[in-house]
Amino acid sequence: MARMLKCIGRICPKNLFRGTKGVALVEVVIAVVVLGLITASVPPVMVLITNAEFRRNEQKVGESLTRNQIEYIKSASYIAGNDTNPEPEYALVPVPNETYDIEVMAVPITIDPVTREHTELPEGEDEGIQEITVRVYHVDKLVVETRNYKVER
Repeated sequence: MARMLKCIGRICPKNLFRGTKGVALVEVVIAVVVLGLITASVPPVMVLITNAEFRRNEQKVGESLTRNQIEYIKSASYIAGNDTNPEPEYALVPVPNETYDIEVMAVPITIDPVTREHTELPEGEDEGIQEITVRVYHVDKLVVETRNYKVER
């Protein structure tokens, strides 16, 4: 670097480069600018990583709650849908804190043996099979929705 500055000093001796006294200042300013650019790019990356980790954790908790709720409903006695109870209600599993909420819907259905399509039954009818829908919310935002079936045995 010093050799380069001597060459430039010989070419234009009356200009800025009369020695190497100002070079250190220029190098420091350039280093500070480069360091500032690198440092300014770190916080947004950290925010993205933190948000991704939060969403992944939220998804894991939602899936766990859904799995627990479905298993609980499968082990519970069948609650038939009828005129007085058109949408049977199964008990809810406990949630980790008040920011999570579980919604369970049980709808009596019938399955067409030929097409294998299912349709909701009118109020008051129950053929011994229900479609169970479990939704888990976190801070009023849907995290996971799962559908399964419960059969009267």
